[in-house]
Formats: sequence, structure tokens, C-alpha cells
Amino acid sequence: MSYQRLATVTIAMLVGLGVVAGARAGAAPPRPGKTPKACSLLTTREVSKVLGMSMQPGKPRSIRGPKGLTTGRCDWESSKKGAGGISGKSLQFNVATFTGADAPKALQGLLVQDLGRGIEYHPVPALGDDAVYEVPTHSLATLSSDNRKLLIVRINPESLDTSKVDLEAEDATVAAATLAVPRLAKG
Repeated sequence: MSYQRLATVTIAMLVGLGVVAGARAGAAPPRPGKTPKACSLLTTREVSKVLGMSMQPGKPRSIRGPKGLTTGRCDWESSKKGAGGISGKSLQFNVATFTGADAPKALQGLLVQDLGRGIEYHPVPALGDDAVYEVPTHSLATLSSDNRKLLIVRINPESLDTSKVDLEAEDATVAAATLAVPRLAKG
């Protein structure tokens, strides 16, 4: 994707998110349901299936997020070292959640930051108008239907060498997010 096309997509996405956020500004925003714990959004069996390899059970991890957002994260590692094509290293996969009224603002901030660093990303319409996939970081970000929860699904790029394993990172993150998004929304 050319830089100009990327900038156009980015601006369109930011404007779209601003319109959604602005449309709700006049009315009191609905309070989000309680966000499920990140490790409850996907089972180890599901993670193993979408990645095509045996994974160890997910472990909750505390993370810092933007002020005003409640955060959660779950990390999985492959059962076998080298499974991601890097000798001696386990493949690492994680899911992170950010909940609160500023979730759209947090996503906008990530996109602007990525654009500034030249990180390539593109829309994932199958998951919604605001879903994006970052190519070099193997990360997918999307908002819940109420725009109060941000979900990030990621394969750690430092644990994956796609030239050495048969794993389509984008397909795997989209499949995982497809399972997690409805669970996050129900929260």
C-alpha cells in the first residue's frame, strides 16, 4: 500500500471514528458492561487451533493503558520452542482489552502513532468498520459494537519467522478476534 493510500485510509478511519464518537456526545454514553477477563475471551484449545500448534494455557498479565481505561491482557506461549520458526523461542500470542468511554480515542491514538512511524496497516471489514490489521506487528485492533471496548489480538513478531513456518499471521489473528469479539461485547 502506498504512503498516500495509507494516509487516505487512516484519515478516513479517524474521521469515521470521530463521527461515531461525536454522534454520541450529545447523549450520555451507555455504561459498558463488565469486561470479561482477557483470558476468558479465548480458550487454549481455540488459540491452538487458530495458530495450528499446541499452546500452553493463557496467563493473565497486568498492563498499563491510557488514563481512564480499564485494561486486561492474556498471554499464551507455544508448547514447543521453535514453533514460530525461531530456534529456542516459543511462539507468543496475546489478547489485550481496554474498556471505557475513551476506547475510540485510544484506537485513534494507536493509528496516528503507527502512521507517524510508517507502520503499514489496513482495514479488516469482516470485523467491523473500525477493525485494522498492522502487518509488521501481526496485530489486529477493533472496537466492540458499543465503542466502549478495544480489543487487540497479537502474535509477537519477535517470536515468528513466517519464512520458516506455515502460519498466516493475519488469518490467525482475524480468526481469533472473530471468536473473541462477541464474548467481549457480551461482557
